[in-house]
Amino acid sequence: MLRRIHNGERDPKTLLPGLDEIEAAITQRVLAYLAGNPDIGIDPDAWRTLTDTKDDTDSGEDNLEAFIAAAVEAARGNAEAREALGPALDQLAADPYTAALAAALQNTSAGDYPATPLPDLDPDHAAVLEEIRRSLTQPQDD
Repeated sequence: MLRRIHNGERDPKTLLPGLDEIEAAITQRVLAYLAGNPDIGIDPDAWRTLTDTKDDTDSGEDNLEAFIAAAVEAARGNAEAREALGPALDQLAADPYTAALAAALQNTSAGDYPATPLPDLDPDHAAVLEEIRRSLTQPQDD
């Protein structure tokens, strides 16, 4: 749904039918923000980082940092972060090269993260998981 909004759709009559209660609430909050209501407590650019793969001006490092931040927040119980992370995890799961990473991230976002990297992970993927684990073990800024 967020991808459709990102591509310019804004009509709730076409966006909301068929969504479950949580998806509809997220969609309504995004639409409210885009309509000029900044008081709903979301960062409008957070989801763009996860869904926008066509903008050459973003660095891969920025996208990776945003992805790691979303994964950390999801693991800490943030339902919005978990929801935003879902499409990215689905894309990773569909690719055999990143399927093991997707499974590990899914477990991590549910709060189950191993103390050591999984042996079947690519070293770069293991580094992403290690950064998430490290972030989760540090005290939160309030």
